[in-house]
Amino acid sequence: MSTLMRSGILESHSSTARSKSRNSPRAVAAVVLILGIFATLWTTLAYLQSHTEAKPMLVVLFPIAAITGILAIIPLFIYLSYQARLGTKGDFEKLNPLRPTHYWFLVKKTYTALQNNNLKVSAKDI
Repeated sequence: MSTLMRSGILESHSSTARSKSRNSPRAVAAVVLILGIFATLWTTLAYLQSHTEAKPMLVVLFPIAAITGILAIIPLFIYLSYQARLGTKGDFEKLNPLRPTHYWFLVKKTYTALQNNNLKVSAKDI
């Protein structure tokens, strides 16, 4: 019983908890970025809605704004989904989604994987 406690279940769980907590500030940054994009999208759509009576042609911008917001958020969800699993590879471990170069790397990697695999993404594709 004491050997199980020394080298068994508790140690393996604590090591995975440490690897996940190492990336948690980056995960929080990704969540904050997602919330910021949603807030910007909401504000943009509210602005467009309030001005469509005076300028009806602004209705054309609704789908463009929505598609742009969704396309900006998808790489961040992929980053959050595969962050712990891919942290050992080195690709996601050093990425901070708040840095524009890192964010564009995420965008490129995400949409390349989506394009090559019929819109299905797995950890080996990223």
